[in-house]
Amino acid sequence: MALDLRRGLLAVLLLMAAIASWWLLQRVTEPTPSLTAGESREPSYYIGNFEATVMNEGGQRKYTLAADTMQHFEYNDTLRLDKPHLIRYKVGRVPIHARADLAWFDDNKKEIIMTGNVKITRTGSSSDQNSEMSTPKLRILLD
Repeated sequence: MALDLRRGLLAVLLLMAAIASWWLLQRVTEPTPSLTAGESREPSYYIGNFEATVMNEGGQRKYTLAADTMQHFEYNDTLRLDKPHLIRYKVGRVPIHARADLAWFDDNKKEIIMTGNVKITRTGSSSDQNSEMSTPKLRILLD
């Protein structure tokens, strides 16, 4: 009977030690961040003096996108561009330049929204190709 009492006390002590260890571990370690709750709205990375060029199937420039700063936001997979400059090239035509204070590049990378002092210019060799427009907001669909 004394042996059974010892085993019972030993089992209770081991169980209490296990519970105390689990509780202490929960208090000491930081919780694992959830993917859905509390997502950070901070940029996941940024690039200064950003510039990217996209080529067509023939190896010619399709468009060039430059910005003072590019920030990537992982929570919605968008890009923020400060002082963006987009140059659209078409074979046999004069390039079109679009500049703004700010732009957002959507998650499918097919649409750019430019805002703040948006200017679109085309300067060619003949006067009929010269043009300039201003607007507060511009939506550009890329092909």
